[in-house]
Amino acid sequence: MFKFTVKYHIRTGQMYMLLSFCMMGIMMGMLTRMNLLLIIPFFLQKTYLNVLEQGVAGVNLLRITNCNIGQIYRSSNLSAMLWNAVGIAVGVMFLIILDVTSSKFEIEPMDIAMQVATFTAQSIMCLTIGNTIDNSDLRTSRWWIIRNYMPQVAYTMFAAMATSLASICALISIYAIAALCAVALVVWLLTVRQHVRINHFETFII
Repeated sequence: MFKFTVKYHIRTGQMYMLLSFCMMGIMMGMLTRMNLLLIIPFFLQKTYLNVLEQGVAGVNLLRITNCNIGQIYRSSNLSAMLWNAVGIAVGVMFLIILDVTSSKFEIEPMDIAMQVATFTAQSIMCLTIGNTIDNSDLRTSRWWIIRNYMPQVAYTMFAAMATSLASICALISIYAIAALCAVALVVWLLTVRQHVRINHFETFII
């Protein structure tokens, strides 16, 4: 009976994972088709902004143990980028199948490549912005309204600026957006190393 229950839950979990994976691919494909990939950093704001709150260890424990939170940011960011990359890959495969099976449905490979490159640059910049805000005075302010609402406001504002910059570079050329991706990646690597401990935690805990 116990073995049957375990196998049932494992199979059910696998089915749910497969279903969510397929749904993610279809959603990514639709966003790619409608040129809406750039809404993902806004739609999944918690993934980009609330990194420390999503971990197994609480913020208090991270501060008490003097944990190197830069490693947490790095692994979480890479996980988010990998998940997005897999979703986009599945979505593009979904579009290719529609393109092959339907004569009325056509995709432009160059357009998709430009969208993915633009999204990559935007996403890296938004991850850097989210990490910085997540470990800033806004998160640890003694004022409840600032601590709970200003991080979202600040993220939305700076993410909109990053989206505008990526969109402008995409209008220039593929080389401009590739250069932006490279610069954004270097900035992300430099900033994530600076997050060694939780800043101003004493103000938040009082």
